[in-house]
Amino acid sequence: LVRSRGLGDVYKRQLLERGISFEKNRAVSTLANATLASMLSGVGPREHGVVDGDTRLSKTPTLVSEALREAGITTAFFTANPTTSEIYGFDRGWETFRVHGPVEDIAATTVFDDAIRFVELHKKDRFFVVIHARGGHPPWDASADQMKDLPPQNYTGGLDPRHAGELLAKARRIPPVIRYTDGDRERASALHTLAVEAHDVALGKLLSALRLNGRDDDTTVLVTGDVTPDETAHCLLYTSPSPRDRTRS
Repeated sequence: LVRSRGLGDVYKRQLLERGISFEKNRAVSTLANATLASMLSGVGPREHGVVDGDTRLSKTPTLVSEALREAGITTAFFTANPTTSEIYGFDRGWETFRVHGPVEDIAATTVFDDAIRFVELHKKDRFFVVIHARGGHPPWDASADQMKDLPPQNYTGGLDPRHAGELLAKARRIPPVIRYTDGDRERASALHTLAVEAHDVALGKLLSALRLNGRDDDTTVLVTGDVTPDETAHCLLYTSPSPRDRTRS
């Protein structure tokens, strides 16, 4: 869990007070899709086949969604990450499967709204829900008023929150196509924090929905992340493949 301020931090404290934090948990991969594939299949990347951002989940391992659905449990999957869409084989075993790609003109936290509606609809059923949120990854949601208050002051750079993904990709090339200033880095960090805080609040709303629908006492909630940004990397918000950056908590 990434530290944030405000309402999102309140929700996280409540979650941690009632739960357990695994501070030395390790991801099996630095790739979000590979990590999630292992969570759903119980096997490593070599077995499920997701070894990069372009490979498809193998049909060989049985997914927990398939086993649970066969057992009569209602299943749902909501993702804001295109690499865990049906194109990459992640749609197996779900009664409800919904993808919100980064090009959609909706908030990144819409996946939590989808999950809340699902819980309300199935509050009397046994259910298994997976949310693959975008978290701090661009494109970022930021209103005009929020942009005015973000550091650094009097920012005149070209880092646009809605097109930051393309710009960051250019910076990751070797040699990089574009280079960022310290002001760009500070702005990117602020936008990343803003996105994480919005996701913290969305998670809190989901927890509240479980409580309001009488399901908080018999529902297990797992919150995890895939990778941690490497502040020493040559470009903004690059995720290093080093073991140090595979820690998830």
